[in-house]
Amino acid sequence: MNRLVPSRQPSAARLAGPSPTTARPDPGRISHTEMTEAIASGTARTLSRTITDIARYQTRWWLYDRDEWIPADDPTLIADLDAAAAIMASVDQQASQPRQRP
Repeated sequence: MNRLVPSRQPSAARLAGPSPTTARPDPGRISHTEMTEAIASGTARTLSRTITDIARYQTRWWLYDRDEWIPADDPTLIADLDAAAAIMASVDQQASQPRQRP
């Protein structure tokens, strides 16, 4: 007689995690919609013109993760992001200037 033996493997539903319609937002995170609106209105700014999955908003750095943004809380990472933003601001400014041909 063949018996079904329960698998120790997690089901595909458990591996996939909660669906976007059932997931509860973490209070420490913000939605992608909120960040998109903040960037569009100028109350948030991305790290650079080309690095758009990291943004400064409400005095914090935020990192994009699927459908939400999580705050950066590591002091070393924050210092690195501040330094990168200063460098990228200069690069963005140079890139926006028209090139002069010799």
